[in-house]
Order: sequence, then structure tokens, then C-alpha cells
Amino acid sequence: MMDDRLLFGLERLIASERPDWIVCTHSLPQPRLARLRSAYPELGLAVVVTDIYPHRMWLRGDPDRYFVPVERTREVLEARRPGSARITEVTGIPIAPAFVEAPGRETARDQLGMAGDDRAALLSSGGIGGGPLAAALAALASAKGLSALTVVCGRNAQAADRCRLAAARLPEHERRRIRVVGRLPQDEFALHLAAADLVVGKPGGLTMSECMAVGRAMVVYSPLTIPGQEEGNAEYLCANGIGVSASDPDSLRAVVSDLLAAPDRLARMEVSAREAARPHAALTIARRIMDAGAAPGD
Repeated sequence: MMDDRLLFGLERLIASERPDWIVCTHSLPQPRLARLRSAYPELGLAVVVTDIYPHRMWLRGDPDRYFVPVERTREVLEARRPGSARITEVTGIPIAPAFVEAPGRETARDQLGMAGDDRAALLSSGGIGGGPLAAALAALASAKGLSALTVVCGRNAQAADRCRLAAARLPEHERRRIRVVGRLPQDEFALHLAAADLVVGKPGGLTMSECMAVGRAMVVYSPLTIPGQEEGNAEYLCANGIGVSASDPDSLRAVVSDLLAAPDRLARMEVSAREAARPHAALTIARRIMDAGAAPGD
């Protein structure tokens, strides 16, 4: 849950700055912001939905605008809130500039000291580093055709320790191609993403959008996926030719081996990822808010 002290700090910030609009990229502050609007009737509230399927937490409060990832999200949102006067626009999910500006695969590998002909995968479960990462690492270590595996454990130090221990137990020829890291700055993570042939992990809204911006296929690993909204994200990736799914260590190993043995298929998935990407969502949302002018109460 969000710390109440942060919410009270938000109220002080609004009282001090008196903004025309607040653009909310997480669902947790929405109830508090809805209550604050009685004290600040001039305050406009825009919500950026960061999952394909808008779960109930996104429906709280009474925002003036929704910015959503895809047309399907808009349809579901409007069906769940029929008759609403709010404006809903399809813009994509905002991501950091580092992913928009990421170099090509060859340049990224050169900067990371990787061989240009490596067949590389990136394994991650987001900033939380949750789920059975070590078991996924062990499965991928013996995937056919994989010559480099980077495991990003985020801020989860225990997950990083478990992954390093799992790697140390592997045969030397498998262990030497695995690198386990913790939390990375966004520009460095973008570089690793650009260097990979494919990404394995959970389809959080940001991770999914970052992969599409860089043009990377994604293998959705079910044991790492948060039930509900991330399952909806996974369905979107698979339905649009951007991702494939695996449900256990054996299927994960097989799926990755098959993809690495099919470069033409991987290339088609990369094209699909780039076609679905909305890398400039943050700028689009900012422009839409600026174009809206004064908040609804003014």
C-alpha cells in the first residue's frame, strides 16, 4: 500500500503549487485525489492507465480524462463506466527517453562488450524481482542456441543472491554465459534490452512498452506474471505476434530454443513490436493536457 505520509505530502504540494492538472500514472492515489477535489474544484485530474485491461482500481474517483494504451482498453473502460462524460484517449504508456533513444543491437552489444554473433536473452521480473527467477535462470541455461543470458533482479537483493547461487551450481560451460545484475539505471537497462534477441519475464505495462519501443520479442513466463492485469497484457502480446508464452521450466526452455532456431520468426515479432509501439506517449499526453488549457472547473 502507498504510505499515508506520501499522500499527505501530495496534499501539501497541491496547496503550495495550485496546479491546473494532475496527471496520475498509478491507481493508488486516485481516491485521495478525488477527495481533495472538493477543496480544489479547479483541479483537473487525468489518469494514465498502464495496463491493457483496466482493473477496478483504475475506476476509482472521477477523473476528467483517461489516457490508455490501446483501443481495446478504451472500449473496456467505456463499457465499465457507461454514460460517463470523461474523455478517453489512446496514447500508449509513457516510458523513459532511454528506451526511445536506445541504439541498435550491434551498437548495444559493442558497448556492453558482447560478441556480435551472440544469441542473447534478457531475463527480468521488473523492479520488484519477484517470482521464481532462479528456476527460470536454470531452465534457460540449457536452452539450445543461447550463448548469453543477462538476469536483471531489480531491487530484490535476495533474488540476486539466489540467482548467483543457481548460476554457480551449473556446469562451467553454462555458467560462463550468465550474468546476474541487480537494479540498473534506465539507460543501462535500455542498452541490455537493445542487445538482446528476446526478453523473458513478466509483462508489466512498462516492460511491455519498453520492449515494443526497442522492438524486442517477449517470452511471457507465467510463474512470474501477476494474475489479472498482466495476464491481459500477455494476451495482447501473444495476439499481436509480439510475444509467446511458457508455463513451466521445460516449456520455457523449449520456447526459447525454438525461437532462437527461427530467426525469421523472431524478425517478424520484432517488426510487430515496433508497429504496436507508441514510444512518444509521454510527449503526446503532455501535449494533450497543454492543449486542454484550464482545468474543467475554471
